[in-house]
Amino acid sequence: MKNLCRKYLNMLRRSFRKWKWRRRHIKQFRSVIFGKKKRILMSENDHLRLAKALAQQKKKRRIKSAILAKFRLILKRADIHAFRQVPHDVITMNSEIDLLTRKGKIVNLKLVYPDEAIKAQGRVSIFSWTGMCLIGKKEGDRVRHNLYVHKIIYQPESNNDFHL
Repeated sequence: MKNLCRKYLNMLRRSFRKWKWRRRHIKQFRSVIFGKKKRILMSENDHLRLAKALAQQKKKRRIKSAILAKFRLILKRADIHAFRQVPHDVITMNSEIDLLTRKGKIVNLKLVYPDEAIKAQGRVSIFSWTGMCLIGKKEGDRVRHNLYVHKIIYQPESNNDFHL
């Protein structure tokens, strides 16, 4: 009886530690992605396409459950605007961006859907950690602890390329 109680108590302790770790991890994720803002600005076109891409990735089982949960949080907290009303200084899908590192190096990236992602060409998938951090950011915003948005070179919505 004593051994059974100890096993049960140890099991509860482990599950509680896991729960605390997950909660802390989600809080950290929220602070990195959202920063001081409560919501991420997103065009309605991107929101619909991303929800569809998320469903496809889930169906094909190509995406991990942790990334899936984090991306659902992003879609849930999105502040959706008509694609003609999205400001020109906000990163949207298919935007080309220059990122500035702390050492002063400029990195050129393009935020794309997972099927078009090619790391060697600087095409970052939206389902990657960097891609999730980029969506909805403005020029001058911090992307990660060592990356900043230096300049948005191309944004489809500001150039009336709504088909991308």
